[in-house]
Amino acid sequence: MAGYTQGRPSWLDYFPAEDQLVEGSSEDDGAVLLVDIGGGMGQDLEGFRKRLPNVKGDLVLQDQREPVERAKASLAEKNIKAMAYDFFTPQPIKGDDNMNHIPKAYYICIDRHTPGARAYYLHSVLHNWPDSKCREILSNLKPALTKGYSKLLINEVVIRAGSAADGRFLVGTAHGEELAGAVGGVRF
Repeated sequence: MAGYTQGRPSWLDYFPAEDQLVEGSSEDDGAVLLVDIGGGMGQDLEGFRKRLPNVKGDLVLQDQREPVERAKASLAEKNIKAMAYDFFTPQPIKGDDNMNHIPKAYYICIDRHTPGARAYYLHSVLHNWPDSKCREILSNLKPALTKGYSKLLINEVVIRAGSAADGRFLVGTAHGEELAGAVGGVRF
């Protein structure tokens, strides 16, 4: 991914993270601000931490065991947590509606509501999978989202129909029904 991102704008150049993620996020100890699912070595989270160094809330990298183990020490120095996770299984970082599925490091206490992560971020993940697998990935993520609080951020290059031959592509954001149509009909 590092080679892929070289010379390209960061997602933070076009997504208003301070307004959309930081504002209104939980400031409780142990609150999770951003989970980067399939985030490789954590370069997007490193960029987030560099751009917004004083933001409260945990940043968590999730990927397969091998890249997580390689990145863990370097990320810990930058106050970024890392955990092995298979996105074809239920998302383990979620609100306290189901406390026994949350890693113990991520809940505060039983008598307070813990909303789960403020945002779940997938960068260049879904394009690698057929629609049926994308639906599975998103269906495993959906129960972790806290209504009215959590956000799903999908960062992909989208090729316009008929434009691949001339090299034009669309980079942008999608919301609601537009997003549901783009990701195979999974409703959030």
